[in-house]
Amino acid sequence: MSILTRQGKLGITVADFSTGEFTVYETDKPLDDEISRYEPREILFPQSMKTNLHYEVSSGGYFVSWYDDWYFDYGEAYKALLKYFRVSSLEGYGLAGMDTAVSSAGALISYLQETQKHLTFKKISVLNQAEHMFLDAVTIRNLEITHNLKDGSAEGSLLWVLDETLTPMGGRFLRNALTRPLLSSSEIIKRQDAVSAIIEDYELMEELRTILGKIQDIDRIVSRILARSAGPRDVTALRDSIEHLPEIKKNLGSSQNPYIKGIARELPELIELQDLIDFSIVDNPPLSPKEGGILKKGFNKEVDELRNISVSGKDFIARLEADERQRTGINSLKVGFNRIYGYYIEITKSNLHLVPGDYMRKQTLVNGERFITPDLKEYETKVLGAEDRLKELEYTLFLAILDGIQKYATRLLHASLQLAVIDFLVALAVVAKRHGYSKPLISDDDVLEIADGRHPVIERLINARSISGGDEKFIPNDTHMDCTDNRLLVITGPNMAGKSTYMRQIALIVLLGQIGSFVPAANSRIGVADRIFTRIGASDFIGRGQSTFMVEMVEAANILNNATSRSLVLLDEVGRGTSTFDGISIAWAVAEYLVGNIKARTLFATHYNELTELALSMEGVKNYNVVVREWGDEVIFLRKIETGPADKSYGIQVARLAGLPGVVIERAKAVLDVLEKKESKALVPHHAQMDLFFSGDPVTLELLSLDVASLTPQKALKKLEELKKKAEGTV
Repeated sequence: MSILTRQGKLGITVADFSTGEFTVYETDKPLDDEISRYEPREILFPQSMKTNLHYEVSSGGYFVSWYDDWYFDYGEAYKALLKYFRVSSLEGYGLAGMDTAVSSAGALISYLQETQKHLTFKKISVLNQAEHMFLDAVTIRNLEITHNLKDGSAEGSLLWVLDETLTPMGGRFLRNALTRPLLSSSEIIKRQDAVSAIIEDYELMEELRTILGKIQDIDRIVSRILARSAGPRDVTALRDSIEHLPEIKKNLGSSQNPYIKGIARELPELIELQDLIDFSIVDNPPLSPKEGGILKKGFNKEVDELRNISVSGKDFIARLEADERQRTGINSLKVGFNRIYGYYIEITKSNLHLVPGDYMRKQTLVNGERFITPDLKEYETKVLGAEDRLKELEYTLFLAILDGIQKYATRLLHASLQLAVIDFLVALAVVAKRHGYSKPLISDDDVLEIADGRHPVIERLINARSISGGDEKFIPNDTHMDCTDNRLLVITGPNMAGKSTYMRQIALIVLLGQIGSFVPAANSRIGVADRIFTRIGASDFIGRGQSTFMVEMVEAANILNNATSRSLVLLDEVGRGTSTFDGISIAWAVAEYLVGNIKARTLFATHYNELTELALSMEGVKNYNVVVREWGDEVIFLRKIETGPADKSYGIQVARLAGLPGVVIERAKAVLDVLEKKESKALVPHHAQMDLFFSGDPVTLELLSLDVASLTPQKALKKLEELKKKAEGTV
């Protein structure tokens, strides 16, 4: 990955050696977000940025290389790209006016040519960001789109839920789709309708899944072929993959869906390439191209002749051994071969007196001697020379075969893309059918309507536990939002009740809808969102000198500065990292700004019940709470969202469920009782330290009324003694 900042823009180039992709674009989005989107193995920066703290912090945890600034010069970079891609202009790639991107790309090409043996990039792909929703790093992390928050693995992420792909290309396409949802409602609907057609045609779905499971990673094989580093088994794997293309094309062509039919038309069959490989490479070749035994009989006359010489060696040895035993009368005589000494005739010590005069000693053993004859020496020279020549010739011819396959590289990569798309669509169909997802109505208005929505990941985890004997079920919930009467939903209720789950599931349903997937809901209507923003959970960046509260405020600022009326915003516990009054004030102001200025669809979860009063003073604000029921001292979370504010926080019950000691729970209850009744004397037990909440007992009042400046030291000591006795109840 190469990154350059110039005139407020980032020029970014991403090179993938395994697939041969070379992607270039410009953006004004934060550097951190772009880096986290790709998780690169190495980042290339200009040398002049080495002392830039922002670059250093943003790239923390990644391997960074610094490259001379002149390589990033636009003129030098442009020339480097022209030379590598062998073109006279870059305008054909859509790079006109993208000077920063060109500078980044040219520097990366120069760097890779210096540091890598072979480059396999066939073209420059320009990423059109206007077609895709931008998801920042915070949102990707908070929604656990590609990795879970617990240990950073894929399990428990949205990717984990959806990944029913059967090819490596399809898996990569799915991951890219999740991090770059579509913005065009027409493109989304095309995918949706294709998924629907696959669901409705069970035979087509099963046929495609059976065939796709046999397809290898065509992108990576082509990349190795272009670098001439592919082995014989790569070539046969390619053959075994492309031999299924005609069948896939036929199956896709049978569909009535126009998008699927379009994929069928785009999919090349590559029969002539399959014939080339079939005619040249044996079915089960060795791993290395230098071992020999690669080419089929009849492919090359000289190879066949040399192979006959090598193969006939076994017959020659058998005949020679029989002839020499008869000639010498030594029945134990043995003709053999090893790589160090070549061919030999071995005779035991007890038979050395029978050795003929034309035998020449070659090696002495403990139990005998090894000899060679002029005829055997002549044959050895012939056979060993043939074997070496055969391996050398087969390797040369194999490289020529790779060169021949290279001519099909563009068509192969195009076929790979079509396979990736169909694998992606089939995976979405499988998930939808298997887990009861429904097709959402996609629109360009601001309505977000979800009936019986479920969290896709938590539902799967609960279902997995139920298979193992658990009896828990996911509780679905409804949602209605728009940019007029229901644009800010204030959600109250205790911790563990499910506020965060509810908010996340709405965001994930919107995201799923915008990649063309069906969604976990009875039915839904999704007005396309241009961005999804999240401010969820507590975290800090000690290395950046940012506390939890500072991180919270930075994330909130990002939302307020970048959200639009078409965005979907998730805010959880804004203002919790500071004092109560500060927190309420900040949360109130943020909510007012979102509903009054930005007018974005916003889910605002909070413990500050004071915020529910916004619904009384501002249009577009609605109160919701998570239903909780009490049973004695027990609290039961029903996981159901209903209208209206929560009546209690149930924090002490949650603390008890978390395992706080009983004495702490009882003391908390006592303090809460006093605070609620505004009674203070119960807060000062006998002989206890005065509580910070206490402010109105006689001793305190008398102490506060003292004129300390007029007291002599003796009078002060006497007064303190009196107050102490009063506090202890002795006066």
